[in-house]
Amino acid sequence: MKRDEATIRADVEMGLMLHAILEHAKTSLEGVSERLRADALARPEEHKPLVEDAREGMQWTAPGGLKVVLTADKLVSQFEDAGKIDMKVTALMKDYVDATLPGATFAQRQDAFYKLRGELLKSWTGWERAESDGLAFRALVDAKFSGQPTLAELFIDALKLRDKDGNPKSDVKTEWSDLQKTRAMEKATADATKLMKRLAKTGKQAAKAGTEAA
Repeated sequence: MKRDEATIRADVEMGLMLHAILEHAKTSLEGVSERLRADALARPEEHKPLVEDAREGMQWTAPGGLKVVLTADKLVSQFEDAGKIDMKVTALMKDYVDATLPGATFAQRQDAFYKLRGELLKSWTGWERAESDGLAFRALVDAKFSGQPTLAELFIDALKLRDKDGNPKSDVKTEWSDLQKTRAMEKATADATKLMKRLAKTGKQAAKAGTEAA
């Protein structure tokens, strides 16, 4: 059905108004989030470890229940061949091979090294992680460096993105969606509790009325 121009124009005006509201809300939310992220960074004594053991970082729960997650698990996805990172991870992989194959020949150690590197890294003009997801890659490194947790930690540390001062780059995220889900669940639980109490009360009243009638 073909709509008339007045109806279309009304929708355009409504859409423009809603777009302006959403843009304002987005800007306002970012301002609130930025202040809360600053609050989290200012309270390191209140930080608690993340639930995900494979991811380094902490979390802070603000009054009101919002979780602010502070992670330090940004890893480089690619690095150049024969560069500083490549030299570090290559040395660590060779250390692992030497530690796990003490009586092996040079050829056997070389084969083991190339196999390990092929499982952890993909070759291009340089190198990239075999797993793009940080958590999955950490799990892969732990598995491939089985029995050598220190080497696994050093391998991950060598791949961390760092700022100009050499500090690991981190993310600070406000978990609004999680809080929204929690609030919705709390409301649903409260509503269900109220309903159960109302039904129980109605049942008692009905039972009382039946007794009196008898």
